This record gives sequence, C-alpha cells and structure tokens, in this order.
Amino acid sequence: MRLFTLGAYVLYDTTEARYGEVARLMLASGDWITPQNDPGVPFWAKPPLYAWAGAASMAVFGVNEFAVRLPSLLFFAATCAIVFAWGRELVPAPGYRPRAGLVPGQPSAYDAAGRHAAARADTALRRATGLAAVFILATMPLAFVSAGAVMTEASLVFCTTWLIAAFRFAVVARGASDRPAAPVWRWGFFVAAGLGMLAKGPVALVYAGLPIFAWTLLHNRWLTLWRGLPWLRGTLLAGAICAPWYIAAEIRTPGYWEYFFIGEHYKRFTEPGWAGDRYGNAHTEPHGQIWIDWLAGAAPWTVAAGALVLVALWRGIARRRAAAPAPTAASRQGRATGVSRHGSAPWSRDELVYLLLAAFCAQGFFTMSGNLIWTYSLPALPALALLLAPWLAGADRWAPALRRAAAVLPLIFAIGFWSWAPSYADGRSVARLVADWRSAEADAPGELLFVRAALPHSAKFYSRATARAVSLDEALALVDADRTVYFAIGHVDDDHASIPPEFAERFGDRIQLLGSYRHYSLFRHRGH
Repeated sequence: MRLFTLGAYVLYDTTEARYGEVARLMLASGDWITPQNDPGVPFWAKPPLYAWAGAASMAVFGVNEFAVRLPSLLFFAATCAIVFAWGRELVPAPGYRPRAGLVPGQPSAYDAAGRHAAARADTALRRATGLAAVFILATMPLAFVSAGAVMTEASLVFCTTWLIAAFRFAVVARGASDRPAAPVWRWGFFVAAGLGMLAKGPVALVYAGLPIFAWTLLHNRWLTLWRGLPWLRGTLLAGAICAPWYIAAEIRTPGYWEYFFIGEHYKRFTEPGWAGDRYGNAHTEPHGQIWIDWLAGAAPWTVAAGALVLVALWRGIARRRAAAPAPTAASRQGRATGVSRHGSAPWSRDELVYLLLAAFCAQGFFTMSGNLIWTYSLPALPALALLLAPWLAGADRWAPALRRAAAVLPLIFAIGFWSWAPSYADGRSVARLVADWRSAEADAPGELLFVRAALPHSAKFYSRATARAVSLDEALALVDADRTVYFAIGHVDDDHASIPPEFAERFGDRIQLLGSYRHYSLFRHRGH
C-alpha cells in the first residue's frame, strides 16, 4: 500500500520539501560531495546518504514525488528483511521425542514421518514469527509514515537495525560450538556502522551502542564481544566507507566538522532551544517527551505490549500458587505429535534482555533531552516488534484474538492515510501555487517572488530553485512598465486574499489576483 502512495500527494514543508530539494540540487549541480540548501549554500545538518539515494532515484525516475520518496521505502524494506531474519531465529530449536514403542537407535517409517512433521511445523512457525515481526513493525504509525517520507530516519533505522541484529547473531547467539556468524552479520556490523555515519552521523552508533554496551556489561561477555566480531579489520572497513566523505566535506567547506559534531550532536541535545541551528529552530520539549512519542508512534502495539506484560505477570503468579500445574494445550499437543520445544519461552534469557535493551535504551538516553522530535523513537521500534512477534504468531490462547484484531489495521491505515495525508501535505506546501504560476507564465513569462516571507522549501523544489524571497521595497523596485512579475504574499485566511493597498495604488489594473491558497495569495503584475 505504501508503494502506491509515494506519488499521490505533494512534498510538504518543512521536512520533506527541504530534503527533497537538497537531493534535487545535488542531481542538478552534479556536486555529490556538498549537500546544498540553496544553490551554492552548503547544508551541514545531515550527512549525504539520503541525498545520494534521492538524487540517484530522480536520475532514473525523474524529478517527482515518487522518485524522491522511493529510497525511504527501499530502506524500510531492507529493515523489514533484517527483522524477518531475526524473527525466524526467535523460535527455539525443536526436540523430537520418538513415539512410544519405538526402539532408540532403530529408525522406522513412523519415526521418520514424525521427524519430518516436526521439521515442517518448525519451519512454518519460524516463518510465521518472522512475518509477524514485519507486520507489527509495518503497522506502527511512525514506521508506516517514515517508510514513504523524505527524511533521514528511514536510512538511519536500517543502519541501526542492521547493527543491532548483527551483534545479536555474532555475539548474543554465539553458541558452544564457537562458530563465527555469517559474513552478513560479522562484516555487516561494520558496513552498517559506516553507512550509519553517512545516514545521520554518530547518533547511529549511539542508538546501537547503548544496548550493545549495556548487554555486554550486564552479562560480562567482553571476551565473546571481542571474539565475535573482527574489530580491527572491521573498523578499518567502516572507516573506509564513511571517512572519505567526511574528509572531503571539511576540505570543501571548512567549519563543517565543528558545526556537525559539536553543534548537531552535543549542543542540540544538551541546550534546550539551541540558538546555533542554521536550518531551523531548536525544539523545546518537556523532559520525558520521548516516551510519549514512543507510545504514540508504536500504537496500538504499545497497548499490546502492556497487555502482554500483565498476562505474563498473572501467569507467573498463578504458577507459583498452583501446587501441581495442569498441562497446557501446547504441551499436550507436543506429546501427541512428538514435537517438543526446549523451555516455554520463545527466546533465551540473554536474547530477551538484549531485545528489551534495544527497545528501551534510546528512550532512556533521550529522557532528559528537551530538543527532540517524535521520530527519535523510530530506531527502537524493530526491537519492540520482535518482542511481540512470538506472541502474535504462537499458539497462546490470546494470540487468535490478537491476530483477528490486527487484521483490520491495514484497512484502518488505508482509510486514515487517504483521509489525512493529501490534505495535510497540501496545507503545508505551495505546490499548487507554483503549478498555477507555471500555467500562467506559459502565456506571460515572469519571475515568482515571495514578498515579506521566507521562501518555503516546497517553493524551491517545485520551482526548481527559480522562485525567491524579497522584501516589499525590493518587490516594488523590480516592477516596471515592461516587466511581468508574479507575487506570492502571505495571509492568515481567505478574507485577506485581496490586492495589497500599496500594490493597488501604484499599479492599478495592472495587478491581478490569480489564486488564493491556505497561506498565500498569488498576484500577477503584467507589464505593457
């Protein structure tokens, strides 16, 4: 569903239009080193991975909404692939108990059939758990929105999820056999680290490093940490991926390192209302806001997580009170089919602790930060999805009801999205105004000027950086008898969509109202 929505509505200000214009300027200028906020003006706020992906996509599909949003969807799809692979491994290894009467060590047709049935059941459950994890993640509102929005979060969550998953396979799940993990995890850990530095900088390493460090400290697994990953060669690999761009960026635009590393990654989070932001206003939120953002961004699955905790506590109390607990349906089924699983939990204690840390460390880290936005909780959502996946996919008595309730989520998302997104984007974009200007200038060519207002990023993108902002005096000075000029003037509501008195007095019937929009009116001054 998200694929078909990519080109269905305009880029909105400020986030989508800004990052879309940065990518468009990169393609138009051919400068793949320095992201630009305006032609010739470097954009130091974020590294260039999102811009590279967006520019490459627009080179293939043209400059349009679908092309500039497609990389986010591809990053999210890659994230889902990692979550699926991890979700499959949450299912514990099955154990097969031969049927009564069979002699150990003497295989029979019955025994072979039982083992085959056990293997098929295990494969089906593994696949169901992986798909459940992907479904849960995809139906979290924040993940769903980010999957098709022009922003840096989609590439960030891909890198952090790869980092966290790679550590799980290479260290947390390292068995007694001491066999190294597959290259996609051992070496992928460092590839993801290098890409994370290009996606959003050191914060990517913070998101992944917090649960990794906390887990290693809690379990005292420093030797396993060292042996599980090729740290020396891997660090060189990560540096080879990201260091060339950082060096080139500082050489090309001196001062970048100081602004990006000190300003964006220290002062932004330690100074509420940080005044050094070159590209917007710092956010001032109450401490602990990140938890509210997390609850809203992962709803309704945060409610399901709370219910799961309550059910687990209730069952634990019931087991302790029962002198001789009755066998469960799952255990009876296991005896009937010959399939048994080691332990009642769908994961080891080590993995459960690691998932909990991955789901909550980021929120703990940002609890005392007041300068944040709701997308900061996004990298924690894959771990939460994995925590809930075995419950959704398993045979627990609550699972069928949960699956039936969850089945309506895609329909709710579809209705809610189409009811909200197009009007929301249109109300925060000047795309229609620019389109009307394009249509009008086909007959009477003229420049588009935003008077007494900062130039919206959507105006830059849709005008292909030809629109510009001017003061009232500059606007009046630009108009002469033989020149056609288009003015965009801000207003509060439609009642103010009238020709400004200073224009009417000076130009008379040569000034014309072409259209009124939510925040602007478009006028044309026609020359002789």
